[in-house]
Amino acid sequence: MIHSKPKFNTLSALAVFNTLMLMGFIYSLKSLLAQPSNILLLVTTSILFVIFLFVLIKTALATKQVIIANLIIEEKYLWGVFSQKHQLEHLNSWCETIIKTKNGVFKSLELDFTTRKKIKLSNHEDSKYAEILKYLSKKYPKKKASTNAKA
Repeated sequence: MIHSKPKFNTLSALAVFNTLMLMGFIYSLKSLLAQPSNILLLVTTSILFVIFLFVLIKTALATKQVIIANLIIEEKYLWGVFSQKHQLEHLNSWCETIIKTKNGVFKSLELDFTTRKKIKLSNHEDSKYAEILKYLSKKYPKKKASTNAKA
């Protein structure tokens, strides 16, 4: 069984950013309550709240766990509240995209199913990326699509 989760660094960076946005929102809200006629403070408070809420919702919806076991791939969203299971026999193709940058190599893996569902993983954001790639290369080498290499 391969259990891939978001990496700790990704989630902690988003948590720090959201904490700073929330602190800025609370500070500007406190200042706004002291000076209710300040329009600039009202606009700043509104923008901070919208950014905080957007990043929080985006993080919650994009956080997924991928579990591969017994020829079934399962996606769990919202920390396990919602899940989708796919049979690996319905795998249409899979493709690894490798992008070389001056800071290193970014690898992305895309699984395409016959049910028009796509699952995307990357080596920077998801753990166990190499194990999933090794598993797919071993079990489904004929379903590998052409590799895209970009500089």
